[in-house]
Amino acid sequence: IASAKYYYDKKAHPEKQLPMVFWLPFDDTVPPNYYFMAILNIYALVLTSILATGLISNTSAFSIHIRGQYTMLALQLERSTSASHLHDIIQKHQHLLHFRDKLAAVLANTCLLKAFIYNLTMTLSLYQLSSVKTVNQRAFQLIFQYVVILIMFYSFTTSSEVIDEGNDILYGAIRSYKWYSARHFDRRAAKTFQLLTRMCRKPMRLIYYGGTVDICYHSFLAVLKFSFSLFTILKQSIHAK
Repeated sequence: IASAKYYYDKKAHPEKQLPMVFWLPFDDTVPPNYYFMAILNIYALVLTSILATGLISNTSAFSIHIRGQYTMLALQLERSTSASHLHDIIQKHQHLLHFRDKLAAVLANTCLLKAFIYNLTMTLSLYQLSSVKTVNQRAFQLIFQYVVILIMFYSFTTSSEVIDEGNDILYGAIRSYKWYSARHFDRRAAKTFQLLTRMCRKPMRLIYYGGTVDICYHSFLAVLKFSFSLFTILKQSIHAK
C-alpha cells in the first residue's frame, strides 16, 4: 500500500475531486484514473440509491407491517370466545409466517454481500476520518458518509428485531391467555392452541445458513467491532511502511 501521498489537499487537481471520497494508493484526479473513478462513482451512487430504497424503506416498512399484524393477532387472541376464533388466528398467523419467509428469501441472496460491504466501507471511512486534520468541507463529507453507512446497517438489523418483537408480543399474549377458564376450550381448540404456541416459541429474526448469520443487534455490534479491529490493523500496517 502506498504512503499517504495522495491525500485530498496534495492531489494534482483537487478541484476535480469526485463526490465520493475514497482513500486510494493513487491520484484519482489525473487521467486515466480520473475517468475510471468517475465511472465507479456513478455505479456506487446508483447502487447506494437502490440499497437505500430497498434496504431502508421497503424492509423497514414490511417489518413494521409484520409487527403490527402480530399485535393485532395478540389482541384477537385476548378477545377470542370460540374455537373457530382460535382457528382463524392460527390461519392468519400461518399467512403472516409465509409473508415473513418471502421477505427473508428476498434478502438472503445479498445478506452476506451487504455485511461484507458494510464492513469494508466502515473500515475505509474510519481510516479516512483518521486522516482529517482540520474541520472543512471534506471532513463533513466523510462524517456524513460514515453516519449514512451506520444508519443503513442499523436499519437492516432493526428491521429483523422488529419482526421478532412482534412475535414476542403474540407469545406474551399466548402465555397470559387463560385457556383453563374458557368455556369454548375443547380438544380441537387445545390442539390449535398448542400448535400456535410451538410456532411462536421460535425466534422470528432474519436468520440464515443454519444460524450462522443472525441479523440482530449483536451482529451489528460484531460488525462494528470487526471494522474497528480491521481499521487498527490497516492503520498500523500503513504507518509501519
